[in-house]
Order: sequence, then C-alpha cells, then structure tokens
Amino acid sequence: MIDFDEPIRDLTGKPVKLDDQLMTVGSCSLQALLHIFQNEDATPEIKVKRFKLALRISQTDQPIGLSADEVQTLKTPVGKYWNPLVVGRVYEAVDPESMRA
Repeated sequence: MIDFDEPIRDLTGKPVKLDDQLMTVGSCSLQALLHIFQNEDATPEIKVKRFKLALRISQTDQPIGLSADEVQTLKTPVGKYWNPLVVGRVYEAVDPESMRA
C-alpha cells in the first residue's frame, strides 16, 4: 500500500517544502502525471492512463495499492519531470524493490 500523503524528505530526513507547500509523494506524482513533455509522443491512450491514475491518487486520503502497470505509468513521468531526490523518494514509495542495491 502506498501512502501518497507521505512527505518528500531531504537527505537528512526533513520534509521538503516548495513555495511554502509540503511536497508529498502524491503532489509530486500528480504534477508529473499531468505534465506533457516537450517532444513526447504521448498517445491519447497514455494520456488517459495518466489521467485515470492521477484522478485515483487525488481522490483518496488512504494508502492505496497500485498494479504493476500503474507503477510503471507513474514512474515514467516522475523520472522525467523531477530531480533525483524526488524521483528517489517517489520510487521508494511506489516500487521499493527497484531501490534496493
């Protein structure tokens, strides 16, 4: 189960704010899911998958489980959109196995 309300923490464990707003796994995920990247060939099907996942994340205040396909749908735009700290924290939350050394 993934807690999308979990704060993004810096390397010392302190919660990170952006423009006085607490950054969370959910808020960072939503920004990436709803972004279209320059030169990205996002088909309507990809856009709908991202929209549905963003809607699901935004409409819950409880931890939720994601399918393997949903995890990949989330990881791709997060990996493109965010810096290494946020990518690492989101990946830790949604796919901890991928973060093991």
